[in-house]
Amino acid sequence: MARSTRSYKNKTKISFKWTKELIIFLSVLSIAIILTIICLIPTTKEKFYSEFTNAAAANSATAIPEDHVFSYISYKELLKKKEAATKEDPLFILYGSSLDSTTVSNLYNLDAKAKEYGVTHIYIFNSQFAMETDQDDENDMAVIKTRAQEITGNEDTDLDLFTYNQLWVFNGEKGIESSTKLSTDIVFNSSDYMANVGGDNDNDPTFANAIQKCFSEYSPKGMAAQNNKSN
Repeated sequence: MARSTRSYKNKTKISFKWTKELIIFLSVLSIAIILTIICLIPTTKEKFYSEFTNAAAANSATAIPEDHVFSYISYKELLKKKEAATKEDPLFILYGSSLDSTTVSNLYNLDAKAKEYGVTHIYIFNSQFAMETDQDDENDMAVIKTRAQEITGNEDTDLDLFTYNQLWVFNGEKGIESSTKLSTDIVFNSSDYMANVGGDNDNDPTFANAIQKCFSEYSPKGMAAQNNKSN
């Protein structure tokens, strides 16, 4: 039997042609898709707000507002920024975590008091590394000791990185640790202040007094008010 054959002579061949209009359309479409994806990705501030809002709900605490003054700071950034801090532009650090209920419970009041004194930024140095430290492991504890030394600029520091919800201030000058009586790059430490006036590091008026003391003495607005009183 003869094999049938097909003829392709009359088949129309369609050729694709890039036109100027098509290129423009695809370019605009690509840009629109990229912008849409970018808009859907939460910003760092939005992620922070979501993280601490969820933590506040879990701890029955008052959530911070969307226009809060907080953002995270890395360890390297902290060391860099503390060297650049001055009286006119002090560095405020809250040492804590969204995993620490005391930090979460105090965040709303800290935000409100900061705004009252014109403080526009408080960096949060995440304490999670200490929370995950094995205190029976020599290597882990060596890391903790080194960080405490570098943060304070004091090899014999007694800075306790296992105590959370600490408010620190750096302004280029030297403070004195209440425990060691030695100098430290931290000119104000809420834990030191609270240890001297009594109370503990909890969501109580003593911590509120520490916040008040901090901003009234070390914020530019607080220092200006003190100067006006002395004059």
